[in-house]
Amino acid sequence: MMSPAGTDSGRVRCRGTIGDDFTFARVRLAAAAFARIVRGRGNAPAIFVAGDTRFFSEDFARAAARAIEAEGVHAILADRFAPRAAVSFEIRSRHLAGGIYVTGGSRPAEQSGLKFLSRDGSSDRALEREILELAETLPESLGKPSASETAELETADPSVHYLERLGEQVRFPAIRRAGIRLIFDAMHGSAAGWLDRLVAQRGVPLELLRGDRDVLFDGASPSPVAANLKSLAHLVRAGGKTLGFAVSGDGARFAMLDSEGRYLMPGQMVALLYDFLVETRGWRLDAARSVATSHFVDAVASKHGLSAVKTPGGFRHFAPYLLGGRVALAGDADGRLAIRGHVPESDAILGALLAAEMVAERGPLEAQLEALFRRVGREFWPVRRDVPMDDAARERLAQRLEPDPRQFLERPVTRVDRTDGWEIEFEDGSWMLLHPAKGPHLEIHAEAASHDVATRLAKETERWMLN
Repeated sequence: MMSPAGTDSGRVRCRGTIGDDFTFARVRLAAAAFARIVRGRGNAPAIFVAGDTRFFSEDFARAAARAIEAEGVHAILADRFAPRAAVSFEIRSRHLAGGIYVTGGSRPAEQSGLKFLSRDGSSDRALEREILELAETLPESLGKPSASETAELETADPSVHYLERLGEQVRFPAIRRAGIRLIFDAMHGSAAGWLDRLVAQRGVPLELLRGDRDVLFDGASPSPVAANLKSLAHLVRAGGKTLGFAVSGDGARFAMLDSEGRYLMPGQMVALLYDFLVETRGWRLDAARSVATSHFVDAVASKHGLSAVKTPGGFRHFAPYLLGGRVALAGDADGRLAIRGHVPESDAILGALLAAEMVAERGPLEAQLEALFRRVGREFWPVRRDVPMDDAARERLAQRLEPDPRQFLERPVTRVDRTDGWEIEFEDGSWMLLHPAKGPHLEIHAEAASHDVATRLAKETERWMLN
């Protein structure tokens, strides 16, 4: 394997620990490889480069832009931290060859990475593999600072047209009329200065929480899960007619809290928003969801005489459906969401604002959830547990999962699906999924007609796994 520069060792990677396996040398090599691929395809001669609020993101982005310029391809550098969807929108609106986004997503503060976007603004795993394979063959000298380090770079503000577009997609007059008190937890991430700025421009009051840059993210990962939103929940409970929401560090994932400060599971939010968009926008289109996402989405689609397309995890699987205008909405169990006619990447800012519009028009989230359960004739309560698991344990588990069971946990099995992990559905409509995850753990997803039953199913599955 190639040693990119200095004391670095091992292959070029798209993500890793800052200063260890994610370094300036590797960023330059990957950016140079991307530039050569773009140049070889004869695409539009510019690549957009931006980063989130993570440690050194702006410096990594600048190094990538200079490496692109050194390869004879024009680079345009964002003049501010940007959420993921804004980068995608900038690529599409400028008709660029693609983009590089420096981000650690929702991972812990010490990690970062590179996300490569195609000219249509979507994530492209094949492109990423091609870049990394080419980067392995490049000379080590390309990983070092070049004479172009002092050259001027073109910069651009990606917020102008992106925020204008969001203003067209969200019905702000309805939010103003409802008089909802909005509390936005930016989690020290890249949505700060974007979502709150747009809301202020549209005359909607909003309280901003954790809007400053903190590269340590309060000592936690910038992931909008319930455990990280305790301060937000407290403020929501204290405030009357209040809606609380949070957005991840890269602006890709969002979470909503109801008026009692309770966390809504992402799959429930996807189902609520899908129903809302079909009815208020007149979009008679299917939905797309990941395997791990609540079957509530399927039930809502069926109620409208439509269907839910099921894909493996990873937002890139939604891109063909979004770009082809085949679905009204695509969403997953991690709080990522996109809608037709926007970008083929998750946009948590848009998702949160559409949820605010939905609450303005339809009332509190908890009441909406109960009403939609009644309409589809059943309740859906998803839960998730992350179980630590090393490679040896994964191998043992894989052997146990080889045959399709007729019974599991003393429950009759009606269906087994191996599209993305190991999903089992039971006679009563409940289901569980063992889902492979990035990192040293495995995800257990379970869903039933009550939260208690779903929780018990997840716990029993974990005990079976560890037995």
